[in-house]
Amino acid sequence: MRYFSLDPEMKLAKWLFLGPAFIHLWWGVCVIASEKKLCTTGLCDLYCWFGDNSILTGIHLLLAAVMAIASVFVHKKFTRLSLFLLLPQQIMMIGSAVTAFRCIASSHFADGLPYDAWFIAADQCYIFIIGLAHTGLIFEVYV
Repeated sequence: MRYFSLDPEMKLAKWLFLGPAFIHLWWGVCVIASEKKLCTTGLCDLYCWFGDNSILTGIHLLLAAVMAIASVFVHKKFTRLSLFLLLPQQIMMIGSAVTAFRCIASSHFADGLPYDAWFIAADQCYIFIIGLAHTGLIFEVYV
């Protein structure tokens, strides 16, 4: 039986777990490749978690992405192991959402530029939407 011959709902769930993994994979590459701290809204607090160290932040983003990708492709069914492999990605997404919320509340982007809170909310809504979808899907599949 081929991997992608699963029922349509399971295929959709797997792709919804992969989307954030690809974002974290790309962010990890960008953070490691950049010579200075990237003060984007989604990354700002993640840097603080890892002592403002770009290499350490990038490695953690890459590890979370690889673990999430492994959770989708290693198992045909969702198991406790696949849930365990998704948790680092979920934690990273919560961190990004908290940063976005903090930026909206302060009416400043992570790099300090002041903007209207509604502008920042509109600009950063993808972080909340992806995070909520990911969290909801975890509850739907695993609980």
